[in-house]
Amino acid sequence: MTRTGIILIGLLLIAWSSKAQTLNLTKTQRAAFSKMALEKTAALSNYIATLCDKSSPAELKQSAMSEALDLFRDRERIVQVSSKTRNEVRSENIERYLNRLRVLPYTSVEIEWYDVNYVSEVKKGVDGKYYGTITIFQKFIGRNGEQTYEDVTQKNIGVVLEIRTKRIGDRVVEGWMVLLGDIEVVETK
Repeated sequence: MTRTGIILIGLLLIAWSSKAQTLNLTKTQRAAFSKMALEKTAALSNYIATLCDKSSPAELKQSAMSEALDLFRDRERIVQVSSKTRNEVRSENIERYLNRLRVLPYTSVEIEWYDVNYVSEVKKGVDGKYYGTITIFQKFIGRNGEQTYEDVTQKNIGVVLEIRTKRIGDRVVEGWMVLLGDIEVVETK
């Protein structure tokens, strides 16, 4: 076989395997997955707002923290953070990130997520789970008296559709769950 033939077969195999990785959901299933992922993202946004609210009682913040962590695949998920004043992007695990939000050194903090869009195709990973990405824009405002820091960051949030086992009373139930993954910074302005 010629070198060109080998390259052509290689390209066809790559194209086939990438096609095979795309999940063939019906339009209704795709809409349901998208809806669940967006609901999880909206819930996380609300929990973050509670954690940042200096007037929220400690018990409410603790509850928001626990509920927010339950939205993720595990507590080792990574959240990237950035700032207009630094040229670096830092990574923290989700639990540390949420704890840090509670004690930000501002007299008031507002974090608003907007233009939340489900943008990616759902693809099956080698582990048998299905993955997608949600893109959000996050507006951060921190105030200390007369001083205000403000930025807007575009972020991608990984989402995964996987089978989870849950105990309900004496029964063990298996079902599909949408969970959040890592949160990556795309750009900060």
